[in-house]
Amino acid sequence: MSERAEYWSRHLAAIATEGISTQAYAKREGLAVASLYYWRKRLNTAHLATLGVDFGQGYHLGRPKLLQDWLTMPWHAHER
Repeated sequence: MSERAEYWSRHLAAIATEGISTQAYAKREGLAVASLYYWRKRLNTAHLATLGVDFGQGYHLGRPKLLQDWLTMPWHAHER
């Protein structure tokens, strides 16, 4: 994982751990909310691709509210 991805991953993990909204966290930390959403999507997509999830036509992944929600989704549970 790149240094930049690690940076954003740490922020996303903090949001999940604290149970705070993305908007509140962004405001507190002086970050752009859009950047947090962008990196959440980018990191989730990259991880799912490594698991062999097919992103073919018509595929849709609903955006989890928190990283913790994503971590407990069925396709991720087997990694624990």
